[in-house]
Amino acid sequence: MSAYWRYLMKQGHVEANPWHGLTESPGQHLKRAYKFEEIRKFFQSEHVKGVLRDWMAVALFTGLRFEDAVQIKAEDLENGGVHIRGGKTEANIRWVPLSGPALSVITKRAQGRSGYVFHEVKSGNFNRRSHAISKQFGRVRDKVFGKGAGERIDAHSFRRTYAWFGEQVTDAVLLGRLMGHQGETLALRVYSAGAFVERLKEAQDAISGLIIEKTGADLWEWANDGQQGDEDHVDI
Repeated sequence: MSAYWRYLMKQGHVEANPWHGLTESPGQHLKRAYKFEEIRKFFQSEHVKGVLRDWMAVALFTGLRFEDAVQIKAEDLENGGVHIRGGKTEANIRWVPLSGPALSVITKRAQGRSGYVFHEVKSGNFNRRSHAISKQFGRVRDKVFGKGAGERIDAHSFRRTYAWFGEQVTDAVLLGRLMGHQGETLALRVYSAGAFVERLKEAQDAISGLIIEKTGADLWEWANDGQQGDEDHVDI
C-alpha cells in the first residue's frame, strides 16, 4: 500500500503518503537510539579503535547509513562536505556537510589519497563494502554491551541517534534533507531545488555540537589528534 502511495506522490496526484513509517518489519520497533552513557561506553571501549571507531563516528555525526559511509571517496569531498553518489533511494543522492569528529576523520583520511577514504574495508557478500566491518561491529558491540544487545541497538542505531539529536535543534525538513529522506509534500519533492548550503551547514553544526555537549567533549579528543586508521584491513 505504501508503495502505491509513493507512486501517486511521484505522479503529483497526492502530496503526502499516509502509510509512511507504518511498514516496519516485526520487531523493528524494539530497536532504538543509543543513550548518552552508551555512546560514551562504546567509544571508550578498548575494542573500539582504528577504522571501526572512525566508521562509527562518521555514522553518528552524519546519520549516514554504514554502506554509504564506506563508499565515500576522496574525490567526493567538496566545500566542507561529501557527495553521496548512490544509495537506497533517489533522495539518498545528495551533498552532506561535515562537522565535528566526522569532518576531522574524513578530511584526514582523504589527505594525499584517491579512492575510498575507508581503504581498509574490503567488499563482502552481495557486493557490499560494509559487509565485513558490519560483522566486526556486531562482535564488538556484544563484547561491550553483552550478548543479546543486538535486539535493542545495532549499526542503524547511530542513524536513529542522529535523528534524535537532530530533532532537538533543527526542523523536520532540514533533518530529512541531511538524512536523505524524500520530501513529504509536492512542494519539497518536485518544486524545491533543496535547502541552501548555509542552512544545511548550520543544522549539521548544531547537531554535532549537541552530540558533543551531551556525550562530553573529552570523548572526541582522539579525532583531533590524528588517531585514525591504525588497522590495515578488516577481517570477517
